[in-house]
Amino acid sequence: MKVQKKNQIHTIVVGAGASGLLAAISAARAGARVTVLEQKEKIGKKILATGNGHCNFTNAHMDMASYHGNSFAMGVIEQFNVAQTLQFFQEIGIFPHERNGYYYPVSEQAQSVVTLLEQEARHLGVVIKTDTRVENIQQIQKKGDLFQISIVTARKSNVKETIKKNGKKKVTAGEIRYEKGQLTGDRVILACGGKASPALGSDGSGYELARLLGHTIVKPLPALTGIRCGESWFKQLAGVRISARVTILVDGKCAASEEGELQLTDYGISGIPVFQVSRYAARALEEGRNVQAELCFYPEISDEVLSVYLKNHEESAYCGLYPDKLLQVFQQLASQEMDANINSGMNGMNRKQKKIQDLTRHLLCTCQAVNGFDRAQVTCGGVTLKEINPDTLESKKCPGVYFAGELLDVDGICGGYNLQWAWSSGWIAGQAAAKSCLAE
Repeated sequence: MKVQKKNQIHTIVVGAGASGLLAAISAARAGARVTVLEQKEKIGKKILATGNGHCNFTNAHMDMASYHGNSFAMGVIEQFNVAQTLQFFQEIGIFPHERNGYYYPVSEQAQSVVTLLEQEARHLGVVIKTDTRVENIQQIQKKGDLFQISIVTARKSNVKETIKKNGKKKVTAGEIRYEKGQLTGDRVILACGGKASPALGSDGSGYELARLLGHTIVKPLPALTGIRCGESWFKQLAGVRISARVTILVDGKCAASEEGELQLTDYGISGIPVFQVSRYAARALEEGRNVQAELCFYPEISDEVLSVYLKNHEESAYCGLYPDKLLQVFQQLASQEMDANINSGMNGMNRKQKKIQDLTRHLLCTCQAVNGFDRAQVTCGGVTLKEINPDTLESKKCPGVYFAGELLDVDGICGGYNLQWAWSSGWIAGQAAAKSCLAE
């Protein structure tokens, strides 16, 4: 193990998730003495949940459209790109496996990624303190950028075992004591995540630390999550999966659109295409605007082909295209339309057919809310990018403080993009923090 010297510049990383671990490794490789502070009992908990435990850790297809805060994000990613990311992971022992542009470890286990990141960090002499929450950060020496970090560490006493009369052991948890302390560092990297998946450590505490240092926060909202709709008939559709295009309409205008496998639930809509557009619905709803989701089923089939097919097969054709649950809802809504337009000159059966066909292409749903942070994969919003140097990720408000990962107002689509942002931003912040001290 590489032992860090006491006279090395000291970089403190707050958060031991994806961006925090890369920042720690990057800073240590650049010559810094590094301490990582993680409030959960284990590191990398959110990494373990990615890709359903398989860890889709990057994607071959990177472009500006994959990120919100896009030009800023891509500028950082170009400094530590996909090729460099793959090389880094191979260096520490992760052999990548690619499927349609999605990269996974060959082991198909997210735990492999966490284990080898920790191993590399410790090999470089990085000190990792878990169960440690940062309460405050103060710049105590502006020339030389010395920082004082106030922490609270949870100390758990030994688990106790008692023998019952029947000979069975009863295990009781030991008590937890909280100890306050302080650390000083030459540089600080805030990589403590957003608010999505609070059970895994992203509880939003980093925003308050950023505020203490003078930063502005774009209101954090859930992203990559399901959308809750107002129509009662969704209860009939729970469990249906179908190819669809989901378009978010804000005050009647298209805000975003995505195609893929749609999941219909008792509360509304979910699935990858919904996740991709959910941040637009979340932001518009927060602003008090009218938000709808328009569903077009089987968008890969053109309107012309569908029209001819339905005309040739009449009503029975729907049975060969749509799940029974969905077809029943189409028929109910079409019947309601007929009742509302009883005096229309069109033949009743023709009107019903036309309405059903229209519903298959333009089913409108009222968006009432998005699922909360506990069910969201990432956060949209965070520390405003206007206050961050795009080349180094150093704060413009408080020099000597750097930011990485989800704490910033950057979020990507599904497919390894948010982890790539974490790796790239963590690496750049770590290098910049360490080298800025060495240059003094």
